Amino acid sequence: MQNKGEEQNKTEVEALPAEKEEAAPQKKRSEKPSKRLERIERRAHQALIEETLEALEDYKRCQNIFNFVSDFKLVDASIYDIQRTMSRYEYLIAELKRMNSGSADKPKMLRAVE
Repeated sequence: MQNKGEEQNKTEVEALPAEKEEAAPQKKRSEKPSKRLERIERRAHQALIEETLEALEDYKRCQNIFNFVSDFKLVDASIYDIQRTMSRYEYLIAELKRMNSGSADKPKMLRAVE
């Protein structure tokens, strides 16, 4: 009987490492979504930075056009374009600040991804 008991103990001891191996992949699985979310957030942040830089270039372009137009209708259109591009730029800057602060209000871009 002792031999059978010893065999059972060996079997139980051998089963323990297998249980640990099974537990390890579960831990890795729980880490993957957070890493994936971090990558998504980094990409969204980078895309927002690029879009902000493009908006700034649009704003500068509209200012240059305004400086060279002389027709009243073109001046009005240029002013409208400057205001439009400045509003877009200010919105994107606010989104970047919100993203960098880590506040509960996530940018719409990130809410759509989740």
